Amino acid sequence: MPASAVGASLSVESGQSGGRASGRMALRTDLLSGTHAPIAIALIIYGCEATPGVGREVAFGVGCGMTLFGLSYLLVHDGLVHERLPMQFLLRWRYFRRLRGAHLHHHRFHGVPYGLFLGPEELSAAKATRRADPGVTEAA
Repeated sequence: MPASAVGASLSVESGQSGGRASGRMALRTDLLSGTHAPIAIALIIYGCEATPGVGREVAFGVGCGMTLFGLSYLLVHDGLVHERLPMQFLLRWRYFRRLRGAHLHHHRFHGVPYGLFLGPEELSAAKATRRADPGVTEAA
């Protein structure tokens, strides 16, 4: 694959969905994956190869947890929310419909919710705060 094709596949304009390439900037989530994955791999390898002990076990567990989170994020964020992977079957469950709506709200207004998996609860809390005190803004 030519370098320009790789760059186009990793770059989309912020706020766009569906993976439409713009060539202007890489998604922060793609950059996060590029740093997250090597750290997780290193921790797993250390957990497998180091001398037995608590540090080795913790490193292995953290590496596996980071990998599980990264995979979950890929499937939900890129697949379900931005429709880059065939994950729409998850919309059968209310939680995933709320999660997708909350994350699209985040992209639309560049505010809360900031967490992906707890986004629906964070968005509900922000709306309740705004109803209780109309002077509070989303960014606060």
